[in-house]
Amino acid sequence: MTLSVRDYDTALKAYAMDTADRKGASPTDLAVLQLNEDPNNLMLLCAVVDAARATAFFDSPALAAHIVKNAGVIGPRERHFWKPGRTPRPELPDKKLALPGGRTADIRDRTMRVISLANNVTPDCTCGTDLE
Repeated sequence: MTLSVRDYDTALKAYAMDTADRKGASPTDLAVLQLNEDPNNLMLLCAVVDAARATAFFDSPALAAHIVKNAGVIGPRERHFWKPGRTPRPELPDKKLALPGGRTADIRDRTMRVISLANNVTPDCTCGTDLE
């Protein structure tokens, strides 16, 4: 969800106030992001298991009143539900990949971690189960 607020710190306190309500409605908090050019322009990033319950929560009159009164939301909010896309399969080298420190990895495990290690990048998470 993207939205604009009068003051980031006030909005963050209000966001913390409804944590239990969000959990009960399905969204799991992932991040509160600020736009570089405007720190009062926010993106609330959540993982949602049940889109219908989450929609009911996001569209509820109680939340609408809360975000205006307590969070200082100004203007319309925009909400989208995204689903995972298919990750394109990268071109892979030979079956064995040389890693720093003399280690090797089997390319056939097809995880982004192996590919990231090959590029000397440490990812925050292991992903890539859809690389088939």
